Order: sequence, then structure tokens, then C-alpha cells
Amino acid sequence: PCRGFRPGGGGGWGRAGAAAPLALRPHMVLAAALRHAPLDADQRRFVVRAAEERLLTPLGLRSLDAEDELFDPASRSDGATWPWLLGPYLEASMRAFGHDRGRDRLGRCLLVGLETAPEAWCESGVAPTPIGTLAFPPAFGEASRVRELLAKSREGGSPR
Repeated sequence: PCRGFRPGGGGGWGRAGAAAPLALRPHMVLAAALRHAPLDADQRRFVVRAAEERLLTPLGLRSLDAEDELFDPASRSDGATWPWLLGPYLEASMRAFGHDRGRDRLGRCLLVGLETAPEAWCESGVAPTPIGTLAFPPAFGEASRVRELLAKSREGGSPR
């Protein structure tokens, strides 16, 4: 397990012994999605729940928690929403909580439009604005990969 990681009070987290908490970012979701994640089961569930509460949008995962003082919805690194990160989020979710109908439904809902999603979404205007390449290849690839994960999960398998 990741010994330096400690879930903090109030939904935050940080490094053991660090004065300031870590920013909530999607890289923790990427780690939680790994088969041999450096997180124990409780840490993995904590990461998924925190991402659900503070990063997940219908369009993807934000690059930074909207409550963070550095959040800027027009910034690619500090606020944009990335559709391709739905794949690692769904895999981390299945690894953390197993298969259930609610997560299966959520997965199918989030996959709608992922194949033709832009590189990222900027939420600074009235409506989300696409940033970068339209029909972003990594988003298309993640949609295909997650469809396969969901199908295996429904058959009783687990992510590899």
C-alpha cells in the first residue's frame, strides 16, 4: 500500500507528515485503476468516492477540484474536463466496489458520446466549449476499452 497517502478529514487527503493537503487531481484515479495499485482497498475506495464527489462531471473528469483555489475552468491543467479520463475512473470504480447494476448503468451513461468527444471541455462560459481535437482518439479508445470491461464485469469477471 501507499504508506505516504492518508485520507484526511472532510473529504481531503494528503501526504503523511505534510503541512498542506494535496490537490485533488485525476492522477490518483489513474493509480486506483491499476491492477497492482499502490493503494490498499480502503484508499482505492476513498479515491473513487472523492473523484465522484469532486471531479466527475457528465462530460468527464475535471483536472482539478472546482473548490480548489487554483481552479480555472478555462485552463487545461487547472480545471478543464477530460472525457478520456472516464475510462480509468470506471475501471477504478469497478476495482474499488466490484460490479453492481448502478455502476453498470453509470458506465453506460458516461460512455454515450465518448467516442466522438473532444480532447477536453472548458466550462468557463454558459455552456461547455470543446478544446483541442474533436473526436479525440484516446477518448475513442477508452470507450472501446470500457465497453469490454463492462461486458466482462456483467459476465462475472473483473478488470485485468
